[in-house]
Amino acid sequence: MDDADRLRREGLYEEPALNPAMEIHDRVEEEPAFRSGPVEALDPLMAPGDEPALAGVDGLVSFRTLYPVRRSATSSTTQWLIFAGMVLVAGPLAILGAFYSSIAASAGFWGLLAVVVFAPISEEILKAALPLYVAERKPWLVPTAAVLPLVALSAGLVFAVVENLLYLNVYIISPPPEVVAWRWVFGPTLHGAAAFISGLGIAKMWKVSHTELRPPDLSVAAPWLIGAVLLHGTFNVLAVVLEFTEYI
Repeated sequence: MDDADRLRREGLYEEPALNPAMEIHDRVEEEPAFRSGPVEALDPLMAPGDEPALAGVDGLVSFRTLYPVRRSATSSTTQWLIFAGMVLVAGPLAILGAFYSSIAASAGFWGLLAVVVFAPISEEILKAALPLYVAERKPWLVPTAAVLPLVALSAGLVFAVVENLLYLNVYIISPPPEVVAWRWVFGPTLHGAAAFISGLGIAKMWKVSHTELRPPDLSVAAPWLIGAVLLHGTFNVLAVVLEFTEYI
């Protein structure tokens, strides 16, 4: 069975880009991965050879083909500059989560739910957002897997510092020394550890994609991201319990 017969059988023959009877401007060769120009400029994540419905069609380029070319066309200087930029930007981006956390910590059931459920989810997403985006959408810009946990860790620590400054100078009037000590010891520890766990999952996702030459798969990083949220949520539950029992 040739490609045309297979496309007819699977109901794909009517797709303009796959029907050989269509005009040249509707052909698959006009898709981004086939347009004329240097191969180094093609996006491996748009490679039609990785589409499940097109599996087996001859002549379609894939991530396996394009990723090494795109990576070799990216200088190590560019990659390390991207790393430095991520370190500088990831923390300020995570600060948005600190403001949300402080607002969510209102009295009542919904405030409690926000502190132990919604805040951990939103904060961990924001802390991991930048390294996750680069590793998933621009993997050729990552110099090595080890930088991704470091970027996430930097975001977590910056987040913790800003959150403490907000709570100890704005939201808590004249905090007692034990509260100050609690926040400066456990805040950076929690946020740094949770963000680092997320970074480890992102690094694993990137490494699998890099070594096996297949598109980044978020499901590889997902258990680590969920673990970071659970760690954060568990800590918040403990903090709430201690607060109600006046241990802090």
